[in-house]
Amino acid sequence: MKKSFLAVAAVLTLTACGTTNQPAEKQAPRAQQQQQIPPQFVFTQEVQGAQQVGKGNTGYRFVLLVPGTTQPAAKQPFVLSHSSIKLPFANNKTENIYSGVTDERGMTPVFVFEGQVPQEGFLLLPQVGKGPVGGWVNLSNEQRQPLVGAPYSMAVCEKSPYLFSALTNNRGQSAYVAVSNKNVKVELLPFSNDQAVRAKQLADACPPAAKAAPAKKAVKKR
Repeated sequence: MKKSFLAVAAVLTLTACGTTNQPAEKQAPRAQQQQQIPPQFVFTQEVQGAQQVGKGNTGYRFVLLVPGTTQPAAKQPFVLSHSSIKLPFANNKTENIYSGVTDERGMTPVFVFEGQVPQEGFLLLPQVGKGPVGGWVNLSNEQRQPLVGAPYSMAVCEKSPYLFSALTNNRGQSAYVAVSNKNVKVELLPFSNDQAVRAKQLADACPPAAKAAPAKKAVKKR
């Protein structure tokens, strides 16, 4: 799978954020917590009446979950990709991505292929923002292990800049951030619940346009 600009450009920043030194006694509970994080999505065999995307005799359907929970992500924009094959139905063939929206039960359409494909290669992420390009970030610790269930924020310096917050999934991945063009700055930031801190983060990341735009949560942290 071709990695998008955000995944490539921000991975070092994200890794740096994830390698903050912590006392050993604080690291152990985090490791135990990571093992309990639910997957980002699950497969479902419920296909009756579902929209079909693609042609063939083997279908796959997913339920997208709210990061860190077992709650279906209803009416959620998403992107689907695969690490080892090209999606024949991709609506962004350059990035090998299909973009869509889940239904009221968090389910995707049924994606149909000519034959079986490796299930472990599927990537399904919630999408934030709109635009023809985008990407996600992989958060890891000093041992290059994924930081799962980790809270994070991202400043997106569009014409109307915004700050959103969420949790990484069970692979340590952020949401997919879609932007209007490849020159839009997207910056990974430490998570904070303090609105004053969030407003300053956005203003610092996206000056001077951010001064007129309030910080907001585009993806709610559950």
